[in-house]
Amino acid sequence: MAKLSIIVPVYNVEPYLHKCLESIMNQTFRDFEVIVIDDGSTDRSGIICDEFAEVDNRFTVIHQQNKGVSASRNRGLELAHGEYVSFIDSDDWIEPEMYGEMIDTSIRYSVDIVACDYRQGNGNDHRPEDIYEKTFTQEELLMDAFGIPSLLLGVCWNKLFSRQCINDIRFESKLANYEDTVFLCNSYLNCNGAVYLGKKFYVVTVRNDSASRKRDVKTIVSKYHGCMFLHDMIIEMKVSKAVKKQVSEKTLDTLLKHIKEAKLTGNNDSCEKLVKVLKQEVVNKSILSLIKGYISPGKAYGFIRSII
Repeated sequence: MAKLSIIVPVYNVEPYLHKCLESIMNQTFRDFEVIVIDDGSTDRSGIICDEFAEVDNRFTVIHQQNKGVSASRNRGLELAHGEYVSFIDSDDWIEPEMYGEMIDTSIRYSVDIVACDYRQGNGNDHRPEDIYEKTFTQEELLMDAFGIPSLLLGVCWNKLFSRQCINDIRFESKLANYEDTVFLCNSYLNCNGAVYLGKKFYVVTVRNDSASRKRDVKTIVSKYHGCMFLHDMIIEMKVSKAVKKQVSEKTLDTLLKHIKEAKLTGNNDSCEKLVKVLKQEVVNKSILSLIKGYISPGKAYGFIRSII
């Protein structure tokens, strides 16, 4: 049984896939299995996956009808046998030392989760490299997930999870946005702590056609629903008032951001209706958060005033 299970959902990434899978194959840490889920690709992605499985028996390829990234990751989790689990987006790649150092860090600190830093493949860094290690308690993890900015990031691809931490936690297939953060928050509540490893082991491919960079009414509506799902989930959880305060403020900030995005998409009826809905949500969430004691009167007034 492999010590590490690496889950790679794949959909129409032919130009990037070989580099991604090769970077996994060339890890200095060798005791792993790779579960590649070809999610109904219509290009040569499925063929490339099979080629890697033919030359390296650590690779297992599952071909399925298109169901989305969350369903693909969930399928991978059902098949995973490793003591640790990690996810990689199939248009990205990783440095050779990534998993060796992350697993060593997990063992050294006896923690369930390790996160590394990342860089962009086009040479742009989101922050200077600062190599250090920082520990996080359960509550600190939740606070960071809604931090502005977040050190650990609200994504799964730069993290290593212990299998017992994930247990039966799965991705919400009905969400097209915020599904990573929902998964993370559930994992955080089931872990004994985490360590941030400030090394840029993960390399993100910047694509103008990626789902995260789209700006249209449908995408913004999807982000809005994901944001609300995440907010409501955390507010209902048995977490501290400090966490709920952080969640409330971050949610309102995010709604304001979505309003700006909606305004930039155009002046058609769909955009105007969406802006109206989002503004009403800001008012509703501001008042509710004020009543619950999660934000101050001044904060509530500030959020409402910003949409007038």
